[in-house]
Amino acid sequence: LGDAVGRRPAFLLSVVVIAVFGLLSAVANNYGTLLAIRVVVGMGIGGLTIPFDTMAEYLPQTQRGTALLSLSYFWTFGILLVVLSAYVAQQNFRLLLVLCAIPCILSTLVAAWFVPESPRWLLAKGRSAQALDTLRRAAHVNGHPDAVSLFPLGMKLKAEEPEVKSFAVICSPQWGKLFFFLSIVWAGFGLLYYATIMLVTDIFAQDPAERGEADGEGVDIDYEAITMSVVSEFVGLTVVMFTIDRFGRVASQVFTYFSGGICVLLLCLFASADSTSRNLLVVLAFGSRLFMSTGSCVTWTHTAEVLTTEIRTTGHSFVNSMARVTGVISPFIVQGGLPYRTIGVILFIASILTTIASFCLPETRGIALGTAMSQDSTTAKERTGTPNSQEMSQSPATVSDKEVV
Repeated sequence: LGDAVGRRPAFLLSVVVIAVFGLLSAVANNYGTLLAIRVVVGMGIGGLTIPFDTMAEYLPQTQRGTALLSLSYFWTFGILLVVLSAYVAQQNFRLLLVLCAIPCILSTLVAAWFVPESPRWLLAKGRSAQALDTLRRAAHVNGHPDAVSLFPLGMKLKAEEPEVKSFAVICSPQWGKLFFFLSIVWAGFGLLYYATIMLVTDIFAQDPAERGEADGEGVDIDYEAITMSVVSEFVGLTVVMFTIDRFGRVASQVFTYFSGGICVLLLCLFASADSTSRNLLVVLAFGSRLFMSTGSCVTWTHTAEVLTTEIRTTGHSFVNSMARVTGVISPFIVQGGLPYRTIGVILFIASILTTIASFCLPETRGIALGTAMSQDSTTAKERTGTPNSQEMSQSPATVSDKEVV
């Protein structure tokens, strides 16, 4: 929908679905109804890639990586709100669902008022006048004194080359290899990120020596330790914001996913030992969530940059669905009665596969949005992320000459 009818209407539909059905979850009177409602919520979550892609289409390449990563602060803040809501609700799951739905409702109202259409998408559809009007409004909001002089009447806008707009493009010779590796990375981070969250909660919810004996009622959860692990996501995100444009998207993912796998493996090994101190487990949980969340944030940024305008939301949503699939699998691994050692080995292997797939992706640092696939994949510049000045272009929201890319 994002590629077919526009970024804004598709995103508004998504947030309305999440807000309405998220609230309805709290009044479900049986398991079947609750499951059906949550499935609809999950369908709405599939559209959350759209505003991310929209913002990418506004940004200049010099600020794109840092600005896109900054959005992840809101994701991490939302996770903190979930922990706080769980602490307030305790065993009352209906109250927890209501508390979690409130930010979604507020976000829907904000989105309806403030989120604009993507000028790149408008250009791709031949709606140049609307694209110019959107750019002028963006310039005005950003404090430019004269948006009309910045984007005058009659300005020529240069659109990207048209692309095929369907899921069939995913298997095409042009994009098949990229989507193969992107799918592995997204499936890997979906498993690693959500499994790590559940693993940390499981470890600090009961004594490891008593694993499998609790009936789930009245479990004493160590909220302090869990909160500390959530804070690690803020730390990791802040660090990578200052390093992503130095080391590139590929190197950042390779380092974080591999390091996260090491931390998770050690966490599981020490959690299975009776004499392990709580402080050591907290440190390892901190590192596990730090690296896994940081890697996932870079993957979100990298995906938005590597795809062209005509397939950006379709392709991003497709690979995002891979993470949803492995996210569904993760509870069966973490909470399926497997020993911690086995869980650690499984997640470590997943991190290795994710690391390898990340290494095979084209670098996007310092090049124009959606042009990475046109770069020479055999050159050292692409692998190291060295900018190519001949292929750089400016964002439509920041240029002032007579041609906008």
